[in-house]
Amino acid sequence: MDLAPRVVARAHRSRAVARAVRGEYAAAVGDLDRALALTPDDPGCLSLRGEYLRTLGHHDKALRDLQRAVTLDPAHDYAWASLGATRLALGDPDAALAALDRALGLKSDYPWALIRRARVWRALGDPGRQLADLDRAVGLQPDSPWAHCERGDALRAAGRHEEALAAYDRALALDPEYASAYASRGVTRHHLGRSAEALADLDRALQLKPHYEWARVQREAISVPGEEPPAEPPPPPSA
Repeated sequence: MDLAPRVVARAHRSRAVARAVRGEYAAAVGDLDRALALTPDDPGCLSLRGEYLRTLGHHDKALRDLQRAVTLDPAHDYAWASLGATRLALGDPDAALAALDRALGLKSDYPWALIRRARVWRALGDPGRQLADLDRAVGLQPDSPWAHCERGDALRAAGRHEEALAAYDRALALDPEYASAYASRGVTRHHLGRSAEALADLDRALQLKPHYEWARVQREAISVPGEEPPAEPPPPPSA
């Protein structure tokens, strides 16, 4: 067997991962295109390209890659988890749940999959299971700002504003530039009657992320006396 194509494909894959860490997802997809031209049946490359395409919003293309990855390797927990997130983005929470259950059946201590499944429970209207998955995710990954912020969103939706505030505080202690946590904490502070702090948080979110539409809508609603901000949670981060 000629090992040269596999060696070159592995180099393309490594560069793709490094680029994705820097947020260069389109360039990472290009590297994986080159890797898959050499090794078209590599489930690892397929799953990575599928996840990066999902992050870029190309959900139909992501779905094709991820379905092929799990066909080639039915024990690929990463591919199943990303497939679940893609299915949810395409508006199919039941299929998303099945894929994420499969991922967690293969790897029960998988915080990313737990957070993604919590979003599915939210879509299915099951806040108890949503919060249970987020509690597990935080327990497994206590230094994850994303996990704490998602848990805060679930607590806020349940009307448990003081607990939500503590979750957002923890997320921001871990990542002081987390725009979503500032925005959500701002809405929570508004519900607690702390309007000046709420506006400061939302201003900070928009300073960090000027095109953050959800934060802008919340900021405008809070600025109008007697008007409540919309109830929807902020759009998910690309994590």
